[in-house]
Amino acid sequence: SHSSFVGGSYSYVCPFSATAAATDASAVGKILTYNSSGKVAAADATTSTDLYHVVGVASGATTADAVLRIGGLPGMMASVKKTTDAGSAATAGKPVYLAHGAANNGLVSGAAPTTSGESVIRIGFAVESAADGATSLNVIWMPQFLYSVA
Repeated sequence: SHSSFVGGSYSYVCPFSATAAATDASAVGKILTYNSSGKVAAADATTSTDLYHVVGVASGATTADAVLRIGGLPGMMASVKKTTDAGSAATAGKPVYLAHGAANNGLVSGAAPTTSGESVIRIGFAVESAADGATSLNVIWMPQFLYSVA
């Protein structure tokens, strides 16, 4: 039997796999999208990149052009990577969002993007609270595009 948890030390629920766009030894828990080459890459909140269409959570590290298993069934619990930026703290029961800024591609934050040209993507809801400096977070996976910041 499989647990409904992606990442961490639990069994993975990985509904599909795809070819990775780049090598990423820290991929486990990163939020993923498909790029224009049809490969998965770290999601980016910047609307102009068109990389904000979230498809799942990486369940392993990868090398470029290798197959990467991806989890992401709505309602499942997932361990995701979190930005350590100031103001990124998450509160149990509250929404978490795809983090903004190039250095934060594939990461989540407790704060929604507020910069013009970025998309607000709710990744899910925090299962636990996490301080600004925390690097991971357990969430209930419920991704949804909310709006683009004007």
